Amino acid sequence: YTARSLNVGKWIKNARKSDSMGPASDVMQLNFALRQGLKIIKVMKLEETQDTFKTVLSAGPLNINEMYAPLLLQAELFRTDSSACFYSYPKSGETRQFNRRDLRRGKHTGKTMTDEFGNQMIECTWSAPLGGRCVDTFVLDNGGSSLNVNTVISLNNGDECAYTLVYDRSE
Repeated sequence: YTARSLNVGKWIKNARKSDSMGPASDVMQLNFALRQGLKIIKVMKLEETQDTFKTVLSAGPLNINEMYAPLLLQAELFRTDSSACFYSYPKSGETRQFNRRDLRRGKHTGKTMTDEFGNQMIECTWSAPLGGRCVDTFVLDNGGSSLNVNTVISLNNGDECAYTLVYDRSE
């Protein structure tokens, strides 16, 4: 494994340190259910092998206040097991297709790469409706105890947004 593999493991979203997803939801014109769903995704597990980089997103253990939210949402996104919502990309840079992250019809094409500092990145592109590009950059912070996921969304219509989600290491 490389130095980038230091970001593998389970991460818990730190909502107080993370940017609001509101502007991104506006740019992507997300419906009410998906906007609510973004609020309960709290766990990100990163897995890395010699050949692949995989992200797994889930709600994690739900508290009583969140019990009703999944009834309004696309269930496959918010299961608490490891099959929650995952994307696995070859480190070779070869592209893979998955259902769109915004749950609209169609696929997104994604690939993994590294930036000039060796940080793992995922680039996704998709076509209409609201065709565009998204780049997630995974940057360790605070001596490896925090992970910043810096995201830039650029739509073909010229709309853009950027935000950072901050995660604390869980394991």
